[in-house]
Amino acid sequence: MGLGCYIIYDKNVLGLKKEKSESNTTDVIEDSKIAETSNVSVKNLTKASFSVYDSNDNYSKLKKLDLEIVDGKLEAYLNYEKIEVNGIEGKVKVFLYQLMGCSSKNDMDVVVLNDKNELFVADVNHYDQDNYITFKKQSLDKEIVNITKLDFNYEFLTCGTNYIAVVTKDNKIYPYRYDHQNSKFSIYDLDVTEFKKNIMNSFILYKDNTIGIFDASGKYENKFKDKIKYNGKELIVQKYIAVNNNETQSMNEEAVSYVISDNKLYKLDIKNDMVQVLDVKVSLISEKRIIDESLNVVGEQNYYLNSIDNKVTFEDYSTYDIKNISYAINLEQ
Repeated sequence: MGLGCYIIYDKNVLGLKKEKSESNTTDVIEDSKIAETSNVSVKNLTKASFSVYDSNDNYSKLKKLDLEIVDGKLEAYLNYEKIEVNGIEGKVKVFLYQLMGCSSKNDMDVVVLNDKNELFVADVNHYDQDNYITFKKQSLDKEIVNITKLDFNYEFLTCGTNYIAVVTKDNKIYPYRYDHQNSKFSIYDLDVTEFKKNIMNSFILYKDNTIGIFDASGKYENKFKDKIKYNGKELIVQKYIAVNNNETQSMNEEAVSYVISDNKLYKLDIKNDMVQVLDVKVSLISEKRIIDESLNVVGEQNYYLNSIDNKVTFEDYSTYDIKNISYAINLEQ
């Protein structure tokens, strides 16, 4: 189910790194619709243009696919020629799509919400242009009022995206997940309403700028819901600084990051298995507050820093050097 395609995607929703396929790239043009639904911020689409591979030519050529909602109907154009869109009942309000794999032959899902708050997912037939896009109505076990794009992948991915979610009647947000084993979609029973973003598939940033371990395996057992704390107090993240430790990678990798919280510097000793963060130990570098640090990250931005070092100066004028920084994220509001 889905489209064989290639587009430019952010590897992670914080934009820490732009990932590109080995194939030629094609820009995506989108018209987004951002609204507040009962105090829940919602982001979805009314128009999108991107490139799909032509499976009739062994995926070696690109075709331009345009999707747009016009007068309640989803219209589609393949290489500027209008094609039929079948299977959608009622009037279309919004839609979303996501790339589900790394290569041109992997799927891209297109999810449509109609005026009755019913969901339809595209089943694309590359070999039959007369029946190119056919949507199938989905069975839902929750009453929904909207669909939205999350600002993070809710499962570990080396490339592609898993960010489509539904907004329920009780103002909660749940990922809308494709189960590859059973070849079906379902609402993932994980309340992500208070999740804000993820940090390199390692931590979840909450709306209050606290962080917790990101469950990359998608299990979300209770221990992965715990916030990162020091002496029982949750860390409110002003800046997150990751150290490049490529030389020490192993199957039981021990990584290091730093967090500035309440103008104090904390060190995170992170144990992981190359996919999942298993444990985090937090230590305070100094009881003194920070009065200066040389890493200039303006606004809620993030940068790859190519192993730049950072000198932190405390109020007693003692200093601490953070070396081989790979990236930093400023989260202070």
